[in-house]
Amino acid sequence: MPQGDPEALSARCREILSSQVAGLGSRLEHIRCRKAVIGVSGGLDSTLALLVAVLAFDELGLPRRNIVTVTMPGFGTSGRTHDNSTRLMELLGTDFREISILPAVRQHFADIGQDENVHDLTYENSQARERTQLLMDIAGKEGGIVVGTGDLSELALGWCTYNGDHMSMYGVNVSVPKTLVRTLVVWAANNRFGDTPELRDVLLDIADTPISPELVPAADDGSIAQKTEDLVGPYELHDFFLYNFFRCGYNPRKILFLALKAFAGRYDEETVSHWLSTFMKRFFAQQFKRSCLPDGPRWDRCRCRLAATGACPRTWKLGGNCRLLRRDCPAAGFSQVLACYGAISAPFPVRLSVVIRFRERAAVVARGHGFAVGAGAADGEQVSAAALVEMRRLQEHVGTLADRTDHVVYLLRAF
Repeated sequence: MPQGDPEALSARCREILSSQVAGLGSRLEHIRCRKAVIGVSGGLDSTLALLVAVLAFDELGLPRRNIVTVTMPGFGTSGRTHDNSTRLMELLGTDFREISILPAVRQHFADIGQDENVHDLTYENSQARERTQLLMDIAGKEGGIVVGTGDLSELALGWCTYNGDHMSMYGVNVSVPKTLVRTLVVWAANNRFGDTPELRDVLLDIADTPISPELVPAADDGSIAQKTEDLVGPYELHDFFLYNFFRCGYNPRKILFLALKAFAGRYDEETVSHWLSTFMKRFFAQQFKRSCLPDGPRWDRCRCRLAATGACPRTWKLGGNCRLLRRDCPAAGFSQVLACYGAISAPFPVRLSVVIRFRERAAVVARGHGFAVGAGAADGEQVSAAALVEMRRLQEHVGTLADRTDHVVYLLRAF
């Protein structure tokens, strides 16, 4: 996003928000749907999704009462987010409903034998899935679609509940990184909804609220106890990693170098390195969530993809078993190259090349947008005849394939 130039920043925000509005509007028109259902928590993502829906319905000439907005307080809902969500829905004139998930979740805990005092993954995910069930059933009852709220940063990290908040019928924020979500909400508060001072104040307060899924009980004073950035790291770092990893195709070493320059005086090398490692590990481990995402708008200035990353999580075709390995991991058979190569598909144009180092080792490397994939025998182990046959079968994908290969070292890494 442009920095230091208010006019350019405003133009970019207007363009991105308009793209989101156009995406949702075209989907509603295409399926001839006149209603939408959104879960509103009082957080950034659901707020932006609601603003997009309101603007889309205004563009389509549909009443805002056709937007069913539901707040679903649970064990961790704070007074601040609850009040902001209810005020936001009332001020925007939507069909506002409040449904507590506590009775249903407690019944579910009793059914599966979950102790309510054990705040583990089951405790948290049960709440997220109960909210999604409510939204889906309301949408079916009303004849509408569930508008998803998850953003690009959460999906890159897999910071969502599988088949919970991860699922919807159209995700308007899927290509918007978290830091941009906040920027868009602030911009909309000042430029699209600034004529209503009370609404503007609510939006600005939401933008200042700590990011949290609110799935564990609030603190004794009613404040938010579970803060996302304490658990997975600062989103400004993750969005920086995401941009340079996908938009620029930089390897982790270069990203670390750039991050230390960009955030000098704010984060030390140990902190940046820790969260970069977290980003890389979570990105590969959570691919299965991105493999079954709902549709959503994509935008960039040249290719109609949303946000500066130039990426939509639905296009990250890595395959569920693609993973990061250390260099000292046990070697695998060369046939895994074929499996990994087949798992990585468009939009990453993968170019295979064979690097030969006689009497030392050879590496079969698939170079794409920051990825390197390969497999083979360990150092000192002769490459089998079958492996050489498989290598020759790749010839149609490889410009030059050397026949004299002494050894192949197994590589599967993100640089």
